[in-house]
Amino acid sequence: MIKVNLLAQARREAAPKKGPSISLEGAGSLKNVAIVAMMIATTGWLAWSWWGLSAESERLDVAVEDAQERLKKVEEDRRVVDELEKKRAKVDHQIDLIAKLKTAQQIPVRLLDEISKNLPDFLWLTGVDEVGGSLTFSGRATTPTAYANFYNNLDASPYFTDVGKISYKDEGAKGVVFSLTATFKPELGREQTAGAAAEGAQ
Repeated sequence: MIKVNLLAQARREAAPKKGPSISLEGAGSLKNVAIVAMMIATTGWLAWSWWGLSAESERLDVAVEDAQERLKKVEEDRRVVDELEKKRAKVDHQIDLIAKLKTAQQIPVRLLDEISKNLPDFLWLTGVDEVGGSLTFSGRATTPTAYANFYNNLDASPYFTDVGKISYKDEGAKGVVFSLTATFKPELGREQTAGAAAEGAQ
């Protein structure tokens, strides 16, 4: 005897029919494409960043080299200035030394000239000694008047100060033997002479 299951057949007929199925076997490939794209973008960003940093590094290298060159130039200029300052100081020292020597040479000449100007008639010097700027005159005169004239001449001269008698001896017919002191001030004499010339010009 043949049994037919009509209930199962009816259920199959009553069930809704499914549409055509779509296979998604390629879904994994889309994920791979996204990953590759991200890798490419990341590589591009890294390459761009590396290029920018490299360019900045080169710029900084050039700036450092330029600064070093300028520093070398400044140091060289400073060295030249220092050498010139030393040379100028040496020249100034030499000029000062020459001026002092010139002044020192002029003092004896001026001293002899002033002594000669102030020597009166009938008087002669037997010695002139200098100690620490102070002069001691020793001499003889035929008359006391000649000695007095010499003393007064030195005292009135702008080149002599602190004129004073050390010794005086009247030997009668032999004349007078004397010794006196004075300080020679050439700079004071020049100042007074210059002042008198200026007043005369006015």
